[in-house]
Amino acid sequence: MDPPSSSAAAPSSPASSNSSWAAPPPLPHCALVQGSFSCSGSALSSAQRAAWLAMMSVAMASAVLGNLLVVASVLHFRRLQTRTNAFTASLAVVDLLVGLLVMPFKMTRSAYGCWFYGMAFCAAHTCLDIALCTASILHLACIAFDRHVAVCDPLRYAQRVTARHVAAMVALSWCCGAVISVVTVSLGWNVVGVPDEVVAASCTDSCDFLLGAPYAVGSSVCSFFGPAAFVVVAYARILREARRQGRAIACEQWRHQRQQEKQQQQNEDQQQGRQEDGVGEGGRGGARGEMTGNGGVVGKRYEIGGGRAEGLGTVGKIGSVLEGGRLTTAPAGKATQAVGRAADAKSERNATKMLSIVVGIFLASWLPFFLMNVSDPLLGYSIDPRAWEAVTWLGYANSAANPVIYGIFSPNFRAAFRVIAARSAFRAGSRDVQLGF
Repeated sequence: MDPPSSSAAAPSSPASSNSSWAAPPPLPHCALVQGSFSCSGSALSSAQRAAWLAMMSVAMASAVLGNLLVVASVLHFRRLQTRTNAFTASLAVVDLLVGLLVMPFKMTRSAYGCWFYGMAFCAAHTCLDIALCTASILHLACIAFDRHVAVCDPLRYAQRVTARHVAAMVALSWCCGAVISVVTVSLGWNVVGVPDEVVAASCTDSCDFLLGAPYAVGSSVCSFFGPAAFVVVAYARILREARRQGRAIACEQWRHQRQQEKQQQQNEDQQQGRQEDGVGEGGRGGARGEMTGNGGVVGKRYEIGGGRAEGLGTVGKIGSVLEGGRLTTAPAGKATQAVGRAADAKSERNATKMLSIVVGIFLASWLPFFLMNVSDPLLGYSIDPRAWEAVTWLGYANSAANPVIYGIFSPNFRAAFRVIAARSAFRAGSRDVQLGF
């Protein structure tokens, strides 16, 4: 979002304190840039401007290429085509548009302190900036809802988060961002409460987005603080539930492991006893044992010398095999179900961990901007423009951060990125390749 220029808070004439004056006083802080643009200009030297442009270009290119990679991965690989990743892909489209449509024009404005593209496009650019920022936080609220249901109410996840629900939430996120930006700016609600002298002191070609206190507070609550509060509460509950489930699954696994070990020891004791009984009845000689398992029932035949003894032992719902003369058991039934539940829960926790990092970095990136957005009108528009530039680009940089987070914390996305980078995605059958674990 384009912040208001704090230099507009200091009119050059005492008469500017009178809101009824007809013509604005001279504006010595506005200079002619590139011959014909009236702007506040930039204090950067040529070397500083070149370095600043290079850094912003890297951030812009990273946002575009990284989010293109995320969108391509979700569209191409079937393993990534989940309801959660529908939100992820839509969020990547938002960040991609920030890199394509917002950052390039903001980059030149930041470097030269002037807007070279006309006032009509200034208004359109401002609306687009607000809409995409709002859509981002609403997408994260949708992701928080999805993760909350997946972790806290997994049995009803398929009913509560259907494809239709996902499509509706994505559409609502985009529409709300557009309404908040286009309607409020086109109706001029943003300048309600802005002192006349502040409006008059703004340079003609600076593309300053002036905010009155009512709009600054209301839009910040709707676009950021309200959804952010929902996200924080949702992830706090998710974290608490994930810890509880982790402890429960660990206890269940330990209990089944103990039962398995106990059953295995009983089987070994029974086998040893029957072998000793066979030796007593069959006399001396070599011994040979055969064992088969079917549905938990194990049959044994011992041939010892000239005699033969047969025994039938019931193992229960744990399959048994004989390896090197030693009876071992393989988990089945409840034990296998426990392992499956543990794997599913681990997958959900990994996805939740990655997305919670995405949310945390987003909030940390945009919180300084919105704090300044609310406080600047209350402080008489006195915040330094350099501080505004810093917090604005901190927010924009978040658009480049999400693909990096996916590549670090998601085995599936990491594997998908490798496949695409190696140009293996064009091979037959690549859509169904097994990615991560």
